[in-house]
Amino acid sequence: MNLLQEILIVILACFGIALLLGLLSRFANRGRAKIRKERGDSKMNEKIKKNEVETIKALFRLVRKWSFVLFGIALFLIVMSWLLPLLGWEIISTLKKWFWLGFGVSCFGWYLSHALKIITEGERAVILWFKKYLCTYRPGLRIIFYPFMEIRFVDIREIQLDIEPQNIITQDKIVATIDTVLNLRVMTEKDEPIKKGELSPAARFLFAVESPLSLLKKLAVAFIRDSVGALIFDKVIEEQHRINDDATKNLCDAAVAWGIKVTRVKLENIQPPKNLVDA
Repeated sequence: MNLLQEILIVILACFGIALLLGLLSRFANRGRAKIRKERGDSKMNEKIKKNEVETIKALFRLVRKWSFVLFGIALFLIVMSWLLPLLGWEIISTLKKWFWLGFGVSCFGWYLSHALKIITEGERAVILWFKKYLCTYRPGLRIIFYPFMEIRFVDIREIQLDIEPQNIITQDKIVATIDTVLNLRVMTEKDEPIKKGELSPAARFLFAVESPLSLLKKLAVAFIRDSVGALIFDKVIEEQHRINDDATKNLCDAAVAWGIKVTRVKLENIQPPKNLVDA
């Protein structure tokens, strides 16, 4: 078999693999889109930021994709060499060499795409070794020993939590409707130095309690009910700033164990009952 025939076989093999991968990718994308729609995950629809870090991440995704493509092409070629013995032992030997070369390249690319991780500003990466906490990585390019290590990202940027309006009875039996807003973020090494053998704030946020934000909301509601319920309605209006400061301090002290820093608690839109307003 001459060189032209060998090139033709390779082109046909690549075309067949590309067609198969294209069909599989299309079905997979449809499935993912359906799941995202059912979950109502709005974050999936956000535009990818055009910066250097995202470009490197896209490059790693490309490496992972083409590693599977090379593996598929090599597998297809070796299957052809088994199914078409009439090609001769020379071309079969050549195809086997291509197979092992493609297999090696694809394995290396696949492992590299899992081992190299990009940690952006505003994130911390919690590293687990056989599901046990090992350390916390700061932003930058990091290497992990996959699959023995697992990485979990934690967003440390400040966020705002809105608590649903609460109907609270004051000391003078007035039902006030109060909106509350919490500002918080995950603590970093600047807030609390990481001691050897202890969980970092990011790790405590992941593992200390099952749902730290939900629990923090419940604590905020309980504290505000106690504070407002001990005052008459006029005093609630007058001492609103003191209630905010006390709530911030108490919630911050409670949330330290979960790796959370509460930066502000604010009572908003304190409304008396409608009949009191009309009067």
